[in-house]
Amino acid sequence: MAGILLGLLLIVWLIFELIGYEQHFRLDFSGVQSQVSGRTNTFLKIVRAGSLLGGRPSVMGSGLAMRTSDAIRWSQVRKVEVDERQRQILLYRGDGPPFLLLCPAEHFATAREIVRLRTGFAA
Repeated sequence: MAGILLGLLLIVWLIFELIGYEQHFRLDFSGVQSQVSGRTNTFLKIVRAGSLLGGRPSVMGSGLAMRTSDAIRWSQVRKVEVDERQRQILLYRGDGPPFLLLCPAEHFATAREIVRLRTGFAA
């Protein structure tokens, strides 16, 4: 069983190595939005369609669970954690999963300052 799981993880890793993972973030006055784009979005749509056509409920559920977009309003942020080394800002909501904001090096300081100004939390 462990071998099968390891094999599946290796396949997923190879797919993302070949396709890449492209996600865009937009910070504005209301909050932060993320959207998977490019080849990643196309690949996830194909996986969803395949899982729906396959007719297996367990596969269908995982295919439908993949989110290609997310958003968080500044008023929903309850806590902020910053990882400067990896250029990540984690925005915790009152309920639901946290929002992970990934920043390229040239935009990290600006994004961190926007988060600090909009949420009031030291980022």
